[in-house]
Amino acid sequence: MFHSGKQGNELRHNLLAAGNIRLIDNFLYLNISDEYKKNSFDGNRQTQYANLYNQNIFSVSPYIDYRINPRWSASAGYRYVNRSYSGSQSINNEEHGGFLKLTRDTGPRSNVYTKADYSRIIPETGQSHDRLTHVVGAEYRHAKDSNIHAEAGYSIFFPASGGSTTTSPFWNVGILQAVDQYRFSLDSGVTFDNDPGLSSSERRSVSGRIERDYSRGVIGIYGRYNDTINSTDNANSQWFTTGIDVSHLVTLRVTSHFSLSTDKYLNNSRDLYRNLFTAGVKYEVYKDLYCGIDYNRIAYSDSFFSPIGPIEANRIMVFVTKTFQGLNYKQN
Repeated sequence: MFHSGKQGNELRHNLLAAGNIRLIDNFLYLNISDEYKKNSFDGNRQTQYANLYNQNIFSVSPYIDYRINPRWSASAGYRYVNRSYSGSQSINNEEHGGFLKLTRDTGPRSNVYTKADYSRIIPETGQSHDRLTHVVGAEYRHAKDSNIHAEAGYSIFFPASGGSTTTSPFWNVGILQAVDQYRFSLDSGVTFDNDPGLSSSERRSVSGRIERDYSRGVIGIYGRYNDTINSTDNANSQWFTTGIDVSHLVTLRVTSHFSLSTDKYLNNSRDLYRNLFTAGVKYEVYKDLYCGIDYNRIAYSDSFFSPIGPIEANRIMVFVTKTFQGLNYKQN
């Protein structure tokens, strides 16, 4: 990596190991995963240059998945998650949870279901809390690369000591639609306790993307909005981003890419727009082994997409990446 400023050369890691083992056919399964990577403390403004920490999330879940008859199936299980971070601003935690789901197939491509999920979060600092979430939902796959799923319900937050029990709406909606050369996606939902800087959090988000294939590449436009709520004191932060990206196949092994985006914290009037520009090219040496060069610029401004203002990064990076992918395995 060639750089200006104080950032030194470093090895960036991103490891995801996951497996689902069938212990007893049509009955007992075991899901295990571990994700270890270098991450940005600000979960909205991902960056390669500042406020980085090591993140390790390990989870194990034994569960039952039983086909009652051709129409009905049921699943239930236990979940343990350990989240640890290297940053001093981060809060490590453990999660113990249980879940129950009942599904009815309404056709070859559709189903409806109801499920309940309970979790107890034990942070390293701060008070523990419990959550109980109940939803009803449906899924419909009407074509290749086209589907819709929607679930809605409520979540109850129980502080371990002090404070009051609160109830909030829960939803998770996703639409993926392909028409000719166009693809459209829209997602909105709620996630809990994924903010490393908070002992308890609720994140509400909506995101959308439209992309179009052309003869030698893809062009896309996207946007995202997040509202992160501290479940303990109800303080929140609102953030959005929007941008455009293009990839172009120069040859069978050479791909160029370009992206331009802007983001901002909406509930901070003094916060400037953060504008990101990236352009580069990469070469596939062998299967999933790439080398390439990127130019990255991040600058702050009072207006959208402006490259003028205080600079967070102005760098040329030379990189080599390799992706390893394992084999699927099932216990007989």
